[in-house]
Amino acid sequence: MKKLYMLLFIILFVTGCTLSYDVKIYDDESVSEVFRLEINNNLLGKDKKEIIVNLEKEIEEYKQHDLFKDYTFSYKIDKQSTNVIVEKDYLNLASFYESYFIKRVFVDSNFIKNKNLMSLNFKNYDDSIFYGYRTESEGELVLTDEDVKEVTFNFYFERKILEHNSVNFNEKENKYSWLYNPNQEYPNIEIVYTADKRYDIIIKNLILKNLSVFIPLLIVLITSIFLIVKIIFKIKGNKRI
Repeated sequence: MKKLYMLLFIILFVTGCTLSYDVKIYDDESVSEVFRLEINNNLLGKDKKEIIVNLEKEIEEYKQHDLFKDYTFSYKIDKQSTNVIVEKDYLNLASFYESYFIKRVFVDSNFIKNKNLMSLNFKNYDDSIFYGYRTESEGELVLTDEDVKEVTFNFYFERKILEHNSVNFNEKENKYSWLYNPNQEYPNIEIVYTADKRYDIIIKNLILKNLSVFIPLLIVLITSIFLIVKIIFKIKGNKRI
């Protein structure tokens, strides 16, 4: 039953969109899983009001099921499309590898820890969850407006990367991406990282995670400095008199 609900969730929310699947692996090996779905507004409703009603209804239904109790849902409606964000946090890599989505779309996946190195592998991508089962004789898949256009897997790290097979990466952000298009050969995902920390990334993530705390503190700090400077100038002015 749990698998059925997750399958329905993926089909309902991912149909007719592009899917970005973000995985953030932190220094303590906790993991953040984020689905970013960009859906054409025409598939959700005739106007913004109807889109909101339909989205809220779908989200509320899934929140009632135990499988989704640890997920958070949010969305942003733009002029042409709507971005739906679905998130879940995992305490460690072992629990992340039990993610239904990962287990469903990759036939083989594992992580291996060897002294100070961690190797992540995701192999044999299975697209049947999106397009149904296809035979080799069917040839190229002709996509319609209601099909998933492509799926992008983005991995972010707080440790230094030793090896990877990504052709689309940003070393400054420590981001490594793999694109899965149904009419192209699917790549495997292979990453090896070390115990060495990327402190620039760690500090950046710490600030982003705690913006709600840092911003008020920054306002208080700036206000305090302004008042102190104002008092100093006032005292100096009184002395001159």
